[in-house]
Amino acid sequence: MRDKIEIYRQDDPGYKTQFCFGAWRVGLLREDDRFVHVTYLERHLLTDEAFALLEGRAALITRSDGKETFTEMLPGSVYNIPQGLLHNIVVSPDATVIIAENAETGRENTEYEPFDMAAFPADLFKKIRG
Repeated sequence: MRDKIEIYRQDDPGYKTQFCFGAWRVGLLREDDRFVHVTYLERHLLTDEAFALLEGRAALITRSDGKETFTEMLPGSVYNIPQGLLHNIVVSPDATVIIAENAETGRENTEYEPFDMAAFPADLFKKIRG
């Protein structure tokens, strides 16, 4: 039995799983070049994926039926990406995003499609990146 609070923090760039329990895992995402200059969208074939902005600014990119949508994230909200929806994220230098997904999510059950950052709205990019 675990009888103490476990505290996780991430100060390094990029995404890192913080802990797994049973069928799910929780990770933290911080700024990294792949979340600034996005070159691909991914779709998870077996699970939804939830995002919540803890600090900073961020925007989710989704693609459905060939159409891209750009959603600015607000602190205090949870954004669920349904299984099979192409997505990625752009974050500010000071952003921290929490991600919850199935612990079995990986390259073997995820598909990728190219994304051109020229499609990202310039005004939203400026707002996110400062």
